[in-house]
Amino acid sequence: TSLTNLGGSGCTSSAPCSACYGDCDSDADCAGSLACFQRGGTETVPGCTSGGSGDISGYDYCYGTDITAVATSFVSSAASAIAGQLPNMYAFLDGTSGTCISDGGGDMYDCGNQINVMTASGT
Repeated sequence: TSLTNLGGSGCTSSAPCSACYGDCDSDADCAGSLACFQRGGTETVPGCTSGGSGDISGYDYCYGTDITAVATSFVSSAASAIAGQLPNMYAFLDGTSGTCISDGGGDMYDCGNQINVMTASGT
């Protein structure tokens, strides 16, 4: 979710903000179990996307403090970035004949062919 800035008094205890909205001054300015992430510059707000017109240096934003959600969000984005850098990525499957690569290429590494290759070589 992109950061959205509602101005210096955009979030108050009487009008609390949702995640990734600011500017908050305390946890009371954020809805429910959200907390106010205090920034000195443009630090990344957990669970929010940095940059854009709503990301104002020094402004504070509400964020989710559930560590599982924050960690899952970080790991998912990191895994996607890493996976995007791997050329010719294969899905490894545990088939009935053991671990194999199922890429549909019909080569010696496809599921089931590993046993045939080992049998043909006499091992």
